[in-house]
Amino acid sequence: MADEWLQRFNPNAEDLLDLLLPQIEDGMLQQIAAADYGNDIEEHLLPLSEFRDRRIVPVLNWYPCEVLELIRWSEPDQRGWRPGDEGRRGHLLRAFACTMLLRSYAISENHDRWNSFNETSIQLVDSVQALGVDLIEPASSFFAWCVERLAPLDEDGIEGPFLGLALLRLTIELQNQPDDAIVDLCKWIEEQVSALLREKQWWATRQKNWLLSTNHHNLRNDRWLAVGRELYQWAEAQPPSDKATMVAFIGKCLAEE
Repeated sequence: MADEWLQRFNPNAEDLLDLLLPQIEDGMLQQIAAADYGNDIEEHLLPLSEFRDRRIVPVLNWYPCEVLELIRWSEPDQRGWRPGDEGRRGHLLRAFACTMLLRSYAISENHDRWNSFNETSIQLVDSVQALGVDLIEPASSFFAWCVERLAPLDEDGIEGPFLGLALLRLTIELQNQPDDAIVDLCKWIEEQVSALLREKQWWATRQKNWLLSTNHHNLRNDRWLAVGRELYQWAEAQPPSDKATMVAFIGKCLAEE
């Protein structure tokens, strides 16, 4: 994907890894490796360590895909959730797992090994927001990289727009992002969804008329609905502009309002 507007978001995977990986201690890797009821810890631990220490992207076989996906589903804000952990440590575990999964989907060996981008993306967005403002900009660049590298892999067109929505949700938190880049991002999301609905409406899983109506991987639909409300509320608090208008439009569509 060579769209000039996307380059305004500085698409790259490395800035997020630069900040996230040094925070992942050995004990955290052990905790992730043990997520499958403590089975096959050493087999899972090797690729986890290689990714943290040398950024070697794994082929997503059972090792380590099973434990990454289990931690992907963790809920650090729910007391006692397992596998995973609570609070900041839990969000670091989940951010690591989600980032490693999304980064791994891009290599050719893994092009047929992903189920959904959207569920992994929203879990990462929530953990980034919980971990603090220092991660917002690098995570925005990471999701721009996901749009660039992963959206073209989504032949059905269902998952790609969620990557753009994740980017939008994070980038509105930044003060230095040009308004026209955000407008172009909103237009891209709307174009992608409009094309999807023309071709795939018969896939509808709910009686609505925007992106979630075609989403079969829907375990985090409630969270995406909340993102729609958050986008709309943010736009309502802004001075009138094309940016505010477009973000409000996307937010209302996503929130099904």
